[in-house]
Amino acid sequence: MKIYNNGRITDDIIETSVKSPHFRSGNGFFETICYNGNEICHLKKHIDRLSTSLADFGMDKPDFDAEKGIMDVIIANNLKDKVCRVNIFAVESPYGTDMIITAEEYAGSPDVFKLNIHDKFQISTMNRYKSTSWMHHQNARKRALDGGYDDALLVDEHNRVFETATASIVFKKEGRFITTTSENRLAGISLELLKELRPVEEKEITLRDFMGMQNCYVLNSMIGIKPVESISVFNFEVDSESVEYIADIILQR
Repeated sequence: MKIYNNGRITDDIIETSVKSPHFRSGNGFFETICYNGNEICHLKKHIDRLSTSLADFGMDKPDFDAEKGIMDVIIANNLKDKVCRVNIFAVESPYGTDMIITAEEYAGSPDVFKLNIHDKFQISTMNRYKSTSWMHHQNARKRALDGGYDDALLVDEHNRVFETATASIVFKKEGRFITTTSENRLAGISLELLKELRPVEEKEITLRDFMGMQNCYVLNSMIGIKPVESISVFNFEVDSESVEYIADIILQR
């Protein structure tokens, strides 16, 4: 795989210094962006979120052309006509902030999701940021996949719902979209796009509230929006058709 590394395309292995803050503590942030085979989806929103994260933690944001860097990586890997998962990493090094871009062909996702409730808790304001300290989310997802599910639902010890390990979560009740409160969950860009299209109520949701929800969906930059048929023992009506337009907007199809 060829990567963008601080302004140049290279296939060299990235040198990771044990003295670098990102190696010791995960000091850095990343964005996952969809390239739909024709254009980079919602790049400005992703760069704005990345810039906000860097500013909030006092990290410098190098002046770089994200669009050119992404396209250079895509072309270098012969992916120009493919749907790709693009990642931009901004990690703190002894010399400032390193900017790294990768791109790989996207294998797709299930049409309908099954979620497993993760029983280990991480309650932290860091969950509001897409940081490179993402181990809790990755472990939750791995455990869910190992159990035959498609993703993990993250909750706290009081059964309050946050998000999944990889996506925002939205419910529908009596035709209204409802999502969880923004505390301790990522400000999802796909969720932001949904809010621009439809009214979305934010409220505290617990597992007990699932009994009154007709539909459930997961949203992120790669899947768009997909219906959820079950969360552990809770079942929902599968609704794909009414959200197809929303998926087209998220994925710029």
